[in-house]
Amino acid sequence: MVGARVLVVDDDSGIRGLCGRALSREGYQVLLAREADEGLRRLRDEGADLAVIDVILPGINGFELCQRIRHTERISAVPVLFLTARDDITDKAAGFAAGGDDYLTKPFDPRELVMRVRALLRRDAPADCCGGQRQRSVSGLQLDPRRLTATTLDGTTQLTPVETALLAFLMSQPGCVFSSEGLLNQVWGYPPGSGSKALVRAHVRNIRAKIEPDPRKPRYLLSVGRSGYKVGT
Repeated sequence: MVGARVLVVDDDSGIRGLCGRALSREGYQVLLAREADEGLRRLRDEGADLAVIDVILPGINGFELCQRIRHTERISAVPVLFLTARDDITDKAAGFAAGGDDYLTKPFDPRELVMRVRALLRRDAPADCCGGQRQRSVSGLQLDPRRLTATTLDGTTQLTPVETALLAFLMSQPGCVFSSEGLLNQVWGYPPGSGSKALVRAHVRNIRAKIEPDPRKPRYLLSVGRSGYKVGT
């Protein structure tokens, strides 16, 4: 998506400049913001295809900003890549729970930033991963990609765009087992050998917390030995 618009929200002018230069060289249009309110305002007023958001911001932090994006209808499906100085699993879990799609730890190589941005834009969830926006139903689990919702006998729950994309892909081929590496490629769009299995595990954990009666004994989103994950049969 050359020419796509990317919003970068970071209070560090050096990081804003680094991101801006790296992304501009690749042909992206870059919007810059120093804090969350400014970023949200630019996103609402000018629009963007992806947001790169620092976790530690003055006032509203990056997690809260992401939650606001997810609850604003016109921009709710914008992919979010978090930047952070802490490589902590607790922070990552909080970021994914807030609706983030991926996580990049500072300091980072600008080439890695570009690769992550390119992959998230290529993914364009949920449409690409489910063959369109049509609803799916497998083994008592119903998915509505347009509304980003999953429904079971226990009720309907709201999903993030990346959670919807992951479930939609698995539900498009019921019973088929996909490895974490395969999902990183098929859902996130990462080239083979890149991306982190922890990313897949974190999103699987969050989905189960939302749709499973007992996440410790999943009924819908299943693990298959050390092979990977499947939905149904």
